[in-house]
Parts: sequence; C-alpha cells; structure tokens
Amino acid sequence: MADAVRLLMRLGITANYKGYWYILTSLDLINLGQMRSFRVTKDLYPKIAQRHDASPQNVERAIRTVIGVCWDWGNRELLCSLCSCSQRPTNATFIASLAASLYLSSQDDGDIPLSV
Repeated sequence: MADAVRLLMRLGITANYKGYWYILTSLDLINLGQMRSFRVTKDLYPKIAQRHDASPQNVERAIRTVIGVCWDWGNRELLCSLCSCSQRPTNATFIASLAASLYLSSQDDGDIPLSV
C-alpha cells in the first residue's frame, strides 16, 4: 500500500480528496485478489461504496475528480506514461494502469517502474 500512496503523491493526488481514498481502496481490492476480473461500474464501485458508506455514483464522481486534478494540475507526464494516453484517461483506464504499474513494480525490484 505504501507504493500506491507514493505513486498517487507523485501524480499530484493528495489525501484531501475522497477520490484518493477510493482509489487506494480499489487498488487494495485488486491487490487482494478480490477483483481479478472486474467491471468497474457493476463490481468495483459498489464494493468501494460499501466500505466507505457512500453511493457508487459518489465513488465514480470522486475518482473522476481526482483524475481531473491530476490531469490539470498534477504530473501529467507521469499520468500519460502510466496510462499510455494523450487525453484524460477514464476511471477504469486509470485504475487498471495504476494496478498494473504497482503489480509490475512488485515483481521487479520494488521500485515504481516509471521514473518521470
């Protein structure tokens, strides 16, 4: 989880956004193997919402907000290298890219692979 926190901080996403906590929860669910194959809207958002006493719609909006913050004011170069995008990524692309990056870093030497 510490790697996920470091990665979010490098992206410019801070803990004062609810979406920050929702993203950490989503990465935790994926990391624990509870969500090996998931549909974001039908599976992931309801589980996050249940853990945080929120609605799935609020979870989706909060995650979309922090992606926008990262895109507008954060480390866009790192975001684009993680998501292989030239435009703002969708929630599903963002979460999947973070999970894949963290998985790959855990398989290598423990460092987050992209050093932008």
